[in-house]
Amino acid sequence: MARIVTGKVYSAIADGINGERVLIEVSISPGLPSFDIIGLCDASIRESKGRILTAIKKSGFGIPKGHITVSISPSFIKKTGSGFDLPIAIGVLMTAGSIPGLDSLHIFASGELTLNGEVHGTPGAVMRISSIEKNRYDACFIPCEEKDSAACCGQECIFVSDLRSVCGHISTYDFRSKVPQIPVFDESDNDLLDFSVLKGQEKASRSILLSACGWHNILLIGSSGSGKTTAAKIIRGLMPSLDQKELKDVFMLNNSIGLESAITAKSYKRPFRTVTPSLNLTGLIGNSNGFKPGEISLANHGVLFVDELCEFNTRYIDSLRIPMEDRFVVLKKGGKEMRFPSDFLFVGATNPCRCGLWLEKPNKCTCSKSVREGYLNKISGPFADRIDLVTEMYSVDAAGLKESVSSVNARKSRELREKVRECWLIQKERYKGTDKPDALNGSFDSDNLSEILRVDSKVIDYASNAASVGGYSVRSFKRLLKVGRTIADIDGRRDLRESDIAEALSYRFRCRL
Repeated sequence: MARIVTGKVYSAIADGINGERVLIEVSISPGLPSFDIIGLCDASIRESKGRILTAIKKSGFGIPKGHITVSISPSFIKKTGSGFDLPIAIGVLMTAGSIPGLDSLHIFASGELTLNGEVHGTPGAVMRISSIEKNRYDACFIPCEEKDSAACCGQECIFVSDLRSVCGHISTYDFRSKVPQIPVFDESDNDLLDFSVLKGQEKASRSILLSACGWHNILLIGSSGSGKTTAAKIIRGLMPSLDQKELKDVFMLNNSIGLESAITAKSYKRPFRTVTPSLNLTGLIGNSNGFKPGEISLANHGVLFVDELCEFNTRYIDSLRIPMEDRFVVLKKGGKEMRFPSDFLFVGATNPCRCGLWLEKPNKCTCSKSVREGYLNKISGPFADRIDLVTEMYSVDAAGLKESVSSVNARKSRELREKVRECWLIQKERYKGTDKPDALNGSFDSDNLSEILRVDSKVIDYASNAASVGGYSVRSFKRLLKVGRTIADIDGRRDLRESDIAEALSYRFRCRL
């Protein structure tokens, strides 16, 4: 009876923001030459057969004779992508006896092959590498392009550029691996708008500083050309660069959809994702088909700028409420669910009415009262509860126009960034002993909020009376206290004052025009 030879290699797939280990088994049996890949694989895997055989031949090896069957298990998980090229090729060569180690070696591999046998990286590397368990494998072969992904995971790997070098490592049992270091770059302001470019907008300038210092959601209301988009971009420039933990989170999400494969100086900048009314709900929240992150997750640890907020479908606006509160979003499909982070700073911008001129002086608005009310009323009360700061923006006057084309001190943001950094350190020290040690004022909550925020009974009485008159909900009242806490942090004070609450009140949502 003809002998069937089998071998195995391990790999992984990216499943949302997780990695799932898979086993690749290869069998070669006598018969007519053929090549089958089974295991609930999509076309990108099934079409790899010709590419793999050509890469094997170009690398100096003979094509095995007989019937080749490749099984990728577990079979109940749908598999996609071209990252199985390298492990399949290794399995075929080991099973055919072209390289040793059929039974004795436990090898992990991932990578796409070119027709010449070169190895390239594929999207989702961070998730795949994160599935590697220490000391489980004799060797982990990863494309050179995925060094930064391995650095994020702190994983020892052997980095390869072509199939021939992989076979050389296996044939000589040279399995020396290393853990690459995450590259560090100096902060650069070259691609960031400076605070000094915002002219003639005192309230907006103050509110965006508060937003950055305390991670407070903010809504900018003003006519076209009043500087709303500029103000939103400035907020990002006021924030310190990502630390290594945040960098890994952001890099992982971008890598999952192929946006980043290497860490550069730009990678350390906090995300700034712009959302417009043309975006559909799937693009905003995430796609449960394949579990792909949406804009709210890609903005994690950064800014989600929602432009023309009142032009959105109200269902889209309200879909942000739970992710803004919980700091994560859950996608579900077919009994399976995946949780994605959404710890973003919400920055919204909208016109005050349909024509956009309601706040101009003199008033040039052509909208009727009912049209104006209907326009801003697209922002529901529950959604407005989640906005900490609301500021009106006006067209720049003659003096501001003159300043806008004159030379400016383009280092204002760098100076204020140090102030923001100081405020963040104060807040993280304050919340260190709580269940949210990494929170900032805007994202922190607790049953004993007044004690943690150091609000005495006199200030609480003042704030609660003002909130009662304004008809605030409990959520709005807590956000009022947290904005007041940020104002005190900027001034370097341990305790809140009534004046802090009074200023915080001036930013509450009251625009029912």
